[in-house]
Amino acid sequence: MSNQLDLAAIKAAAEAATPGPWYEAYPGVVFPEKSRGVVRVTFAYAKGVEDTAYITLMHPQTTLALVAEVERLRAIVEAPDASA
Repeated sequence: MSNQLDLAAIKAAAEAATPGPWYEAYPGVVFPEKSRGVVRVTFAYAKGVEDTAYITLMHPQTTLALVAEVERLRAIVEAPDASA
């Protein structure tokens, strides 16, 4: 596994995914947020409580926020030193 994250691929996948937040509908079954009273058909099966918590937390908006923060921090680190 490379040390570098492919932020463009992660961002594209998050933007293409069903938006969150997600919730646990039944033990081990996670659904995207209800939309206009209808549950969308996309769902994930979790292997355990830890997987369910992770899938529920890491919906696309969370992923996009993390990508934005990494991009912001990289810009700071990679910026030319203004004092030089």
